[in-house]
Amino acid sequence: MAGGDKMKNIIRKAMNNKKLAATVIGQVIVDEGYIGTDTITIRYNSQENAKAIWTLANRWKWANKFQKHIYTDNRKPNEIKTAWRFNLKRSAVREIYSIIGSLPDKKKDEKIQVVIKERRKAGSAIGRGICRSLIIEEIKKSPCTVEDLVRKLNLCEGTINYHLRYLSKTIGLRRERINGYGKQIYYF
Repeated sequence: MAGGDKMKNIIRKAMNNKKLAATVIGQVIVDEGYIGTDTITIRYNSQENAKAIWTLANRWKWANKFQKHIYTDNRKPNEIKTAWRFNLKRSAVREIYSIIGSLPDKKKDEKIQVVIKERRKAGSAIGRGICRSLIIEEIKKSPCTVEDLVRKLNLCEGTINYHLRYLSKTIGLRRERINGYGKQIYYF
């Protein structure tokens, strides 16, 4: 493992100390985490590193399933790569954040706030028509990504995606890929 015996020793201690475990996972989030709108994905190209961190997170019931991920980089489409990853449970992200406090990286801290924020539940007081109207209003103000809409409207990613698919088919909402990893921006 990168960092060798010292890191292995810290992980061994963290298996019995929840605060230390939260600190380690918090650092992993900053270094290796992809913070989406509903979860955080930890991904390593080293199976040994990924398995060690997953074992620690799983010890505290913070991790979902450990997965092998085969992918291609859009910049080098002929090159097939392998990584190992897992997602943190949303409840775990809240717990870890309550233990460690804000992240030193302000952008990542803002993103983690989106993950831990309580969302409106499907079928709540906001109806389909109102939800679609809110999405249309936001996109008319300026082009938006799904993450932008989740943050602005406090709706879950699945709800936003559902309505974006519907709006793309019915009223001509357009989308464009904005980077090599599939992130898309929606506009009229």
